[in-house]
Amino acid sequence: MVISVYFFVNKDNHINNLKMNNMINDELFAYYIGAFVGIIAYIIMGRYIILGEKGYSFTSFTLFSILNGISAVTIYLEQGNYLLSLIFSLSAATIAVMLLLKRKVTWSWIESLVIGLITISFILWYLYGAYVGIWASTLSLLIAIIPQVKDMYKLPSNKVAFVNKFFIASSFISCFSAKSFTFVELSFPVTILISCSIIYYFAAGHHKN
Repeated sequence: MVISVYFFVNKDNHINNLKMNNMINDELFAYYIGAFVGIIAYIIMGRYIILGEKGYSFTSFTLFSILNGISAVTIYLEQGNYLLSLIFSLSAATIAVMLLLKRKVTWSWIESLVIGLITISFILWYLYGAYVGIWASTLSLLIAIIPQVKDMYKLPSNKVAFVNKFFIASSFISCFSAKSFTFVELSFPVTILISCSIIYYFAAGHHKN
């Protein structure tokens, strides 16, 4: 009886707690599922490399791993949603090792561009802190995709389009894991969502329809 009265008096608090727990469960679900789909995307990419697909470079993936790593660390320092960027960094590093074993090591102006962006990101992070470092790495990721967008504009690829579907799904799901509608929480998944959607559009040849 006492327990019944207690729950009746405090019913609003219990309802709010249940809603909060459901929100937390939904965030955790999106948090891990988004990361899992991202891993699948890299597994598909790894399969392409094993089958001898051209166009992948050890140097390029190493640099992108570092750039994603900068995002992961700076977002972590700002107590944001860092799991997806960490998964992308580790996955890109794994792909880089695969390419090194297959001796696919090249250097072009694209790698020079990315290493320049990495350097700028490190400098801004060091001078102005993690929050500015997130901005720097986010903008760097958007700039770094320009060469691939250019390539896909000239020569669309169904394989590139297919793998980017998973990257789009991964980043989209991860957006729902954000604890708040802030730049720190959403910067990486939204950046990946935008960049991979652009790549997918041209890789699928939609601009030629």
